[in-house]
Amino acid sequence: MIDFSTSMPAKTLDEIETALHVLSESGFYFASVNEFLCNALISASGSDIEVFKNELAGRCMNIDWVHAPFRGIVIYSDQDKDLYDHSMGVCRKAIRIAASLGAQSVIVHPFPSHCSPDMDFASYLPVLRESYGQLIDFAAEVGTKVAIENLMEKPVIPVTRALLDELAGLYLCLDTGHANISGFWDAGPGSYGKKLVALHCNDNGGNADDHLWPGRGTLDTMRILKAVFESGYRGIWGLECRVASDGTDDAIVHHSALLDEFSSMVFAAKRAAGSYICAQ
Repeated sequence: MIDFSTSMPAKTLDEIETALHVLSESGFYFASVNEFLCNALISASGSDIEVFKNELAGRCMNIDWVHAPFRGIVIYSDQDKDLYDHSMGVCRKAIRIAASLGAQSVIVHPFPSHCSPDMDFASYLPVLRESYGQLIDFAAEVGTKVAIENLMEKPVIPVTRALLDELAGLYLCLDTGHANISGFWDAGPGSYGKKLVALHCNDNGGNADDHLWPGRGTLDTMRILKAVFESGYRGIWGLECRVASDGTDDAIVHHSALLDEFSSMVFAAKRAAGSYICAQ
């Protein structure tokens, strides 16, 4: 059985009902919470989250992953103690929300978006090790997993790999679009395949984070999907793509098309990896 998810087309609480309607009518049984919606849920009341859970249950849907906020969030440096404590608090709230929603994992970036390529990323490894360690322990207490996402900046790759090597409870969220830009997955999954817990499948032209549909950019999508199967991954096949739409009916049409295209590619990759899967 192969399950698919996609990021919810919602940034506010008011958009949740329509977003779930679109995804369920499109054939998705799993949805994912983007960072904007996670931010809204962090500020929401407990009753708002219960409404969300009831909406999910009413459509027989579940949550794949929750993306913790990363804009303005600093967990890599504790020089500004107030900012660091605030950032860790936001991540803990995201983890608690993920657990409450029954999410498979919560994605926590090591660095904020659009960080300077001139940063000495490796120098922040000790603080990141401590930050992720605390978040991993908290996630274990509430019943979910923390995953680090491969970012598109090449200098971040050694830091990501070091954290995955050193922290047994840290898992990987593979963003295929980021991998296309940074080369993170060029040599295959290696030892990180066993830590793979979530996917952000998308494509791009090789230079910018375009979030195109898989197969519509320069990524060798079939190669990477096959490698994911061969890594032993048996989780949910998550999409994180831009889907243009003009109203609810149009959104259903486009999300249905996205699911059809992507599922065909995934099943083809599974057939291509078939003998390897059977041998495991």
